[in-house]
Formats: sequence, structure tokens, C-alpha cells
Amino acid sequence: MEYKASLDQAAKIITGLISVLFLSIATWNVWLIYSGSDSIVQFAGNTIPIILMFGIYAFCYLFRPVCYVVGKTGLTIKRPLKDYHLDLIKIKNVTMASDESMKWTARIFGVGGLFGYFGKFSNQTFGSMTWFATQRKNYLVLETTNNRKIVLTPDNIEMAKELDTLIKKSDHKSRP
Repeated sequence: MEYKASLDQAAKIITGLISVLFLSIATWNVWLIYSGSDSIVQFAGNTIPIILMFGIYAFCYLFRPVCYVVGKTGLTIKRPLKDYHLDLIKIKNVTMASDESMKWTARIFGVGGLFGYFGKFSNQTFGSMTWFATQRKNYLVLETTNNRKIVLTPDNIEMAKELDTLIKKSDHKSRP
């Protein structure tokens, strides 16, 4: 079954503001380039920021979680460029995390609002986590057999029950 992953209000605002900021900076730099860059250093100094901003924006857009698909054999996190797949037999357990347990989460290496929240995060309750989130609610924490923690934020929290049921079935079948 497919579960939507909608952006929360904060992610929408952050995405909008960063889009306007990047567009403004790019427009300014293009204007500087065409208004008479006399040297290659000035040209490079105005072109490099445009390339960097476009790269950051494209990366965040292409690797953002779009939806979560729960199948009989695993979970797929749909992304525009490359989906992330996790086999059910690799998921040890599924828990719904409270907003309180996610307080004071630090972003280690990831995206904190531009098209969602994804990458490496950490807090005292769960330790190191990999997020594929689009909102700051409905936290679903998957613990894998190698003790990794993956955080998803589906719009419909029934996904937790479906995953838990499928994990128990696959666990039962894998035992002799």
C-alpha cells in the first residue's frame, strides 16, 4: 500500500524562502555577469555561486521522499531520482515516536526543511538516525537488524500497523 508523505507547514515555508533567496542571488549574479565582468576572476566569482545553489537545490529536490510503499517483501521510500528499499526481514521493530522523544534532535549531515527533512540526525533518545521525513509529526522509527534507526513520517499512521503485521508474518516464516 502507498502512504503519502506531505510537507508540513515549516518545510513549505523553508522551501519557499530558500527558493526566493536562491533565485534572488542567482538573478543578482547574472546581472553582475552581464553588466560588465572585465576579468575571468569576476566572471567565476559570479558564476560559481549560481552553480552551487543550483546543485544544492537539485540535490534536495531529487532525493526528497515523495511517498512510502509497503509491499509484501519490503518498504520502498519513493524519491524522484533513486528509491530506497528496505527488506522486511531486515526490520527488527517499528515504533511510533512521540514528539517529546524527538525534541532536541540535531541534524548531523542532512537537509533541514528544503523539500523535507532527510539525512543523518541524532538525539539522546534514539541516538544516530537516518531520516526520510517530510514533516515534524507522525514519527515512525524502524529499527533494523543491524541496529540502524530509520525515521519516516507518513501522513497516515496506519502504516505502522501494516508494517508491524508484515514484519511479524515474515519473522514467523523465516524461523524453522
